[in-house]
Amino acid sequence: MNTFRDAVRRKDFVITAELPLDADQPLQELQDHLTVLQPVVDAVQVGCGEGVDMEIASLAAATIALQAGIDAIVHLSSRDRNRIALQNDILGAAALGVTALIPRRGEKLPSSLRGRIKGVFDTKVAQLLTIARHIGENSGFVEGGLFLGCLVSAFRPKQDWKA
Repeated sequence: MNTFRDAVRRKDFVITAELPLDADQPLQELQDHLTVLQPVVDAVQVGCGEGVDMEIASLAAATIALQAGIDAIVHLSSRDRNRIALQNDILGAAALGVTALIPRRGEKLPSSLRGRIKGVFDTKVAQLLTIARHIGENSGFVEGGLFLGCLVSAFRPKQDWKA
């Protein structure tokens, strides 16, 4: 199977698609999405529950994508996990065959949920990238280490924002 890393290195234009992970979606529907996407994308992006709705776990969805012959780029948010859980998920992703990760801070919880649900935010994205690089290089699961990236939303940045 070609990986996202391979595509970035050999192609001028790379296509990914975000995989829908709705909790009420039957497995067959998810597999149907993958069947449609497989011939046209270089990888699927697997979210990490950025919203507040229950979704299929990103590692489970990545495994389903890999079984369908599509590389999965797993997003990993520090909003809902502490450092140990993040490390476990990174190592688990590598063990499952995931080769690309996008560590994320995660969105703030909507004000309607504050007080009932608490964000963790134990690890900053820069720390998470360092942890993921270390695990990828030393776990022995991913040849050449994990391919890491990040997302930045610069829509209406604050005056002193720096990329």
